Amino acid sequence: MLCAESQRAVRELRRPGGAKPHGQVRSMTIPAGGQVVWSGGDKSTSLWCAYSGQFLGTIDRGREMGLPESSSFSRDNLSRPVMDDWKAKVDTNKGLELDADGRVYLRPKGGDLQQVWAEQEAWGASSEKATHAFLENLAVTGARAAGNAGKAAKYIGKLGGKLARNFASSDPRPVSFSTSRAPDDEAAGVSKGHHLRALVAAHDGSVWVAFKSGRIERYKFNARLLWCKETGIGIASMASIGPNIWVGLADGRVRVYKDSGQQDFKAHDAGIIAIVPCGTRAFTLAADGSLKGWDAHSPSPLDAAARAAYEKGAGALVSRGNLEMLCLTWNVNEQRPEGSPLFNWIADLSGKASIAVVALQEIEMGSSSVAIAAAKDVLNKSAQEKGNNNAQWWQSQVLQSLGAERWMRVGLRQLSGMLVMVFALSSLSANVGEVSTASVACGVLGVGGNKGGVAVSFTLYRRRLCCVSSHFAAHQGAVEARNRDYANIVRSLNFVSKGWYDTQVMSDDDADTRRKEVTKLSENDSGLDSPRADSDYDLAGSEFSTPELFQGQGMRDAEMLVWAGDFNYRIEATYEDALERIRNNELDYLIERDQCRREMYAGHAFQYVREAPITFCPTYKFDKYIADPFGYDSSEKRRVPAWTDRIFFRGSAFIKNAIEDDVSVRSAESEDSVLAPPPQAPVDEVVVKALKYSACVDVIESDHKPVWALLALDVPVTNQEKKRRMCSHILKQSANQGQAPERPALQVSCDSVQLKQDAWSPKKVTLTNVGSQKATFCLVHQASRQWWGHPEGFDAGLPDWLDAFPLHGCLSPQESVDVQMAAVTNENVYTSQAIEALLFFRVGTELVAGAEQQLDDSSNLLPLHVSCHRHF
Repeated sequence: MLCAESQRAVRELRRPGGAKPHGQVRSMTIPAGGQVVWSGGDKSTSLWCAYSGQFLGTIDRGREMGLPESSSFSRDNLSRPVMDDWKAKVDTNKGLELDADGRVYLRPKGGDLQQVWAEQEAWGASSEKATHAFLENLAVTGARAAGNAGKAAKYIGKLGGKLARNFASSDPRPVSFSTSRAPDDEAAGVSKGHHLRALVAAHDGSVWVAFKSGRIERYKFNARLLWCKETGIGIASMASIGPNIWVGLADGRVRVYKDSGQQDFKAHDAGIIAIVPCGTRAFTLAADGSLKGWDAHSPSPLDAAARAAYEKGAGALVSRGNLEMLCLTWNVNEQRPEGSPLFNWIADLSGKASIAVVALQEIEMGSSSVAIAAAKDVLNKSAQEKGNNNAQWWQSQVLQSLGAERWMRVGLRQLSGMLVMVFALSSLSANVGEVSTASVACGVLGVGGNKGGVAVSFTLYRRRLCCVSSHFAAHQGAVEARNRDYANIVRSLNFVSKGWYDTQVMSDDDADTRRKEVTKLSENDSGLDSPRADSDYDLAGSEFSTPELFQGQGMRDAEMLVWAGDFNYRIEATYEDALERIRNNELDYLIERDQCRREMYAGHAFQYVREAPITFCPTYKFDKYIADPFGYDSSEKRRVPAWTDRIFFRGSAFIKNAIEDDVSVRSAESEDSVLAPPPQAPVDEVVVKALKYSACVDVIESDHKPVWALLALDVPVTNQEKKRRMCSHILKQSANQGQAPERPALQVSCDSVQLKQDAWSPKKVTLTNVGSQKATFCLVHQASRQWWGHPEGFDAGLPDWLDAFPLHGCLSPQESVDVQMAAVTNENVYTSQAIEALLFFRVGTELVAGAEQQLDDSSNLLPLHVSCHRHF
């Protein structure tokens, strides 16, 4: 934390003894009085003097956690003894002691202020010096111990543990291994899971504290606890919106605390990580990147009308974008076929395409590959998105075939021998984003990466597309095993966003536990078609009540799905019969005996996806490097030819393929399939049609033939600029239907105040709300008028010689407040000359449901002239 005083350099604040305020500062706020600054670390909340930066103490939650009582601050112990107690806590049953006027005893006078600054700077320098000495000692000792590897490892392990505890808790005395923990750990009275999410100063002067676990605490400005409650669901954010407090929950809901009670409304599909007020509106940002605007009095009766108006005009915002997608799948049988005809196929087929999806299997094999892939999934998932040397070779070859000057890579995911790559024309770069990847292992012992699926998810014109490459269980009779692979992938494939989510949520020490709980819940579902998979299952009602901010999107959430791979479904026929039918081009006979089609009919696999008519011969199993279109397995095993390599797809609209006349490709109807797309209005539907579906027969490097499809995409494209303008218009229109905003009506008891410089003799200025609705006020200095338009312009700054309390607040109709003003005894400003300042009470109405305020600043400024003379 940094503090800047007028005419002084910025300095770092320290607790007595030199301890840093927090391991990491999560949130800061200042209540209406303007005397106390609240700061929050991950597990502790501290109080500071707003004038001097003096440390006042840490919130004591020990009583409710069963810890011993700690020292508290009072008027008598505020000076040196407390300053030396670096663990000092504030008893929340009492809070900081107040005087008769409701002010905290805290502001140092004259030389004491200079002493506070000097002490903090000295503590900081001493702490940094001790830290450097400790690290130097660690390096020297570690070097000496390096001669004995065993002893060195043991020694460094012990020192590392001490070092981690010292620095995690910001211990100011790291050279002493017996020092007590700082307030940032369990000793501060915060149990595991009570990670701070937000500190918010409400208009009524109270301070709200929110924790990730779902706990909310409300304090008076001096840290006296008013009440606390459990929400029953994880909290991700909190903000003061008008007279209300909005709490962003981890399941995407907003909980609004009003004078009349609390209300919830569904805002997002992911946890709400930020809430920001903006005039009569509020904006929410979710962990999945979605940003939405709301009337600041939502939920209200006007919300339904606003939604109806948006739905009515939404169609005019959408145009249709038509483009082609090339999809290709191939089991490469551990080959790197340089100069293969495959790359000519890719170059030719991509001529009119804008998106290219390449799904490969068996780019490498063996137990070492499976083991390394498993380790990477646990320790370094980003490596799977970069790919190893084999994956990089394939990416380079495909991109070169497409034309590196025109194409770009969107995403890549590897898991052992499985690889999926997505490319797009560079001209689409502004419309492609939100890339995430995922994988599911179904191989050795159920966790090996030799079988399973890898996927890349991304948005195109803000419509989510999902591309999957899979390799299912092999062998003629392993139909049930293949169905299990399918079920496991559709149930477990989950795209989790990166960035804020990974660094903030997944760094919490209980994130692994929560991940396991989510997995456990999904595994306990009744299977592939469990109603829970499609319903809005309320985690708040389960034993696990703190879902992750963004559990991620699966296949069902995609508006377009492409699933390609070596699925290993075979044909129920003899080798001789199948080969004879192929030579006679009797493909319909073989399709009727195709295991995959039968399982689709039975509803066991690939529900709600489609496949173009099969007009090419089975693509497995061929003799390698033999250019014979009928050169199927001539070994003694004589494996039955089969269409193991397939490409399935769907959009968000269930329509019959325009060129499709084989009704057998339609899957069984099931209302609760996990592959069913999300319901959408016709204007928002993504339509996908197969233009061509075939195989590259002349590619002979593997025992499989590559299979490709050209798909036509009809994607809705929303004009985002027009959408924003329309939404803004609807909010204003909705506001006009509500109560017209009344001009604020505050009266000030006087227009000038004269203070004495060398005596503590505060003067009172009374503000009274004579209007019919709530109104806010904020005391600002003329030199700080540039702050008026800022939504948090309360801290506009007063002259160094002036003390005022409260600086801002909210008044109900006919309510009054006494604003106390006094001159500060400070050697820096002590003068025999008169000093003066022109202040203003900036007045604004509290947000009225549906009222769009357009009030002129100058008509809401109540002037107050303040002067100060030395008293002789």
